[in-house]
Amino acid sequence: MVGVLSTVTPASAATLEGCRSGHLCLYKGAYYNNHSGHPDADYVHCLTYNLSNWVTHHGSYVDNQTGAVTTTFWSGYNGTGTILRRFQSYSYAWDVDFYPVNSITVC
Repeated sequence: MVGVLSTVTPASAATLEGCRSGHLCLYKGAYYNNHSGHPDADYVHCLTYNLSNWVTHHGSYVDNQTGAVTTTFWSGYNGTGTILRRFQSYSYAWDVDFYPVNSITVC
């Protein structure tokens, strides 16, 4: 996966690119370029999520979760396969290759 990873401090973690505090948001366009800043996927619960119909080579994400939360991108469904990317809360990437991410684990 390619992309630029940045972090923000908790003090600035209100709403970032349409992603509310406490949420992990995914966008199908690079630079959060879709639906005027509204995420295509918005996750708030500590679970593993399968990404259905999510094939994009230029997506982006905002991890605006609170606390010590880790998000993992997996190559397989149900949190299996190869770990493609792992990051902590309060991070974002403006150009991420989501192919072949098939599931994510939040928490």
